[in-house]
Amino acid sequence: LLQGWAQPMNYSDQTIDDARSKETTFKSFFREVEALARNDYLSEEVGWRMGEADHKLSEAYLAARQTVHESLLDNFNTKEAMGAMLKLINEANQYLRLPNAKPSVLLLRAIATYITQILKVFGVVNGGDDFGFGMGGGTGGDADANGNASEPYIDAMVSFRDNIRNAALEAAKGGDAKAAIQSILKICDGLRDDVLPKLGVRLEDRPTGTMWNLEDPEVMMREMAEKAAKEREIQISKLEKQLVAREKEVEKIKNSMV
Repeated sequence: LLQGWAQPMNYSDQTIDDARSKETTFKSFFREVEALARNDYLSEEVGWRMGEADHKLSEAYLAARQTVHESLLDNFNTKEAMGAMLKLINEANQYLRLPNAKPSVLLLRAIATYITQILKVFGVVNGGDDFGFGMGGGTGGDADANGNASEPYIDAMVSFRDNIRNAALEAAKGGDAKAAIQSILKICDGLRDDVLPKLGVRLEDRPTGTMWNLEDPEVMMREMAEKAAKEREIQISKLEKQLVAREKEVEKIKNSMV
């Protein structure tokens, strides 16, 4: 989709990384809108509450729709269409990051729904969700019928409570309060980074609070593995550079001793 359909396809590592980066951009935007739509936004003041910012985003939305339409009429130019949608998401992200933002959830939901519809046309999105890539890989009805679907979540919460409780008890017995706080924060990060992804729950810490979303556990585990692999590569590269520097120092010392 990011390359012309009538041109040779480029499968280089750089191209694949770029495609993954853009997929992450789409998913991140969908998660943001899902979190906003999850709240009872209709009970608040509905409409445009940010004046010029609302108008600017609405105009960007209409312009993106026009560009996508014209691009698909132009020999099914998916590259330009994808570019227009990514540009629209960038506009929406800037809108959401404005100080004291009171975003128009209806407008953002309309944008997310439209982008999802186009991605469905491209064959990228399956399922009947209004917007987003859908869950996929979830538990079936049998698990719910047997009451087993909630067990992994209960186990995770019980284990988390035990760890927090033990850290607090150690501090209460006269232990190091600062160390206990660090331990509790580490346990909280472990729940976010190691435990919940296996259950298909993504947590993102924001200045305004923690945002949660449900996703495919297999996808999240794959993302974790890729992230860990990249971190290992960075660490190995750093160690190799340190080794080269040490070897140069040793060689310099040897030469000075001659």
